Amino acid sequence: MTQNRAKVLGITGGTGSGKSTVSSIIKHNIKSVVIDADKIGHRVIKKGQKAYFEIIAQFGKDILDDKQNIDRKKLGSIVFSSRQELDKLDNITLRYIKEEIIYLIEFFKKRDFKIIVLDAPLLIETKLNKLCDLVWLVESPKEQKIERLIKRTGMPREEIEKRINIQNQFEMRKQYADIVIENIDLEQLKQKIKRELKNVLY
Repeated sequence: MTQNRAKVLGITGGTGSGKSTVSSIIKHNIKSVVIDADKIGHRVIKKGQKAYFEIIAQFGKDILDDKQNIDRKKLGSIVFSSRQELDKLDNITLRYIKEEIIYLIEFFKKRDFKIIVLDAPLLIETKLNKLCDLVWLVESPKEQKIERLIKRTGMPREEIEKRINIQNQFEMRKQYADIVIENIDLEQLKQKIKRELKNVLY
């Protein structure tokens, strides 16, 4: 049996930059699968998971809702108040997220995909970029990020700006990225991705 030579394409960028849009366009254009680190992050903090108990031990039971699930809004109000608090959460969850990502990459490499997309905001910071053949950094103007996040989450503008600012690592990430994908206009974005996919495959 011929070994599948699927390429692993890392997609990273700040919150609201449009990583999911880029991943969706890739899936529309080529046979690919997306590993979404944020979705994995939501799973690993569910009640009963190892990270769940560690997070409660770190941040207290006030972050729980009436059903004893972690209330992500309550937790978010703490961790996005300072870099130090966010680092505490990341130190708990990232090892579990990384374990699942590594497993999924190996699993999908055995399937018939041309590209495995790893959509991860902390791709560089967690050194998951070392698992990738190429890294794309998605960026868009701050005001567009804010508008997207208001529409998607319904959170107040002030809270969204706080999250964008605390997660702003563009210059650092740029040093590790193969290209920067500017997400300003959707049609231009689609054309840019179609062109760049050729460099991923060949």
